[in-house]
Amino acid sequence: MSVRHALLALLSEGPKYGLQLRHEFEERTGEVWPLNVGQVYTTLQRLERDGLIESDGEEEAGPQKSFHLTTAGGAELTTWLRTPPDLSSLPATSWSSRCWWRAASGGSTSMT
Repeated sequence: MSVRHALLALLSEGPKYGLQLRHEFEERTGEVWPLNVGQVYTTLQRLERDGLIESDGEEEAGPQKSFHLTTAGGAELTTWLRTPPDLSSLPATSWSSRCWWRAASGGSTSMT
């Protein structure tokens, strides 16, 4: 699982702030995968650059900048969730990560 897809999954539930995303990520991973706030904001900047998320339009990034998923971001998340990993090159945890994120999100992202 990548931080990129984890943040998309969290944003599929609705708009969130960067620090809120970090908190929810750590909470849902049982705090066994600590996430640096710098990782969160760097990934959010890349997702925004790629058109997968949008911010509330404020010029400065900060803890009160809200982000939401775009249609393209939802499509990227759905594609990731639906695509079985190549088990010959990825660790087995990749597929279980996808299932776990889907379950953790209450099944809000369709895999059918």
